[in-house]
Amino acid sequence: RHDKTFTVLPDKHIQNQHGGCFACSEEASRSTRLESEREKFENWFNDNRSDRLTIVSEFQGMTTELIVFCKIHNSEKTLIPSSFMHQNGYGCDTCAAEATGASSRLKLSDAKAAHIHQALIGVRVVLIWEACG
Repeated sequence: RHDKTFTVLPDKHIQNQHGGCFACSEEASRSTRLESEREKFENWFNDNRSDRLTIVSEFQGMTTELIVFCKIHNSEKTLIPSSFMHQNGYGCDTCAAEATGASSRLKLSDAKAAHIHQALIGVRVVLIWEACG
């Protein structure tokens, strides 16, 4: 498979999963880890973001850039899967801006309640002032 040479006793060659070849062992370990990370990310993605996003590029690991496509705004973004998962990102700058704007807006009912509360505080101040005056 490759140009590496190694020395191993015949019985160990049979016992070792990869015949005692360090390069083959590392390659198999990397492949197993990549598959585990892929499964973990895809499960999280399907549970949390698949309604808005589609994965465009091939998953190469949790710390390797990945391209996603926003179904709502028809835009692509490059991101790091581990950061995306742990920072609970949106995967689309426009979606993130809309969510931030929506969360910081005051609902009409809350605005009315705040206005009434401020008006009542003003009335109390006037009543106390007149009672003391």
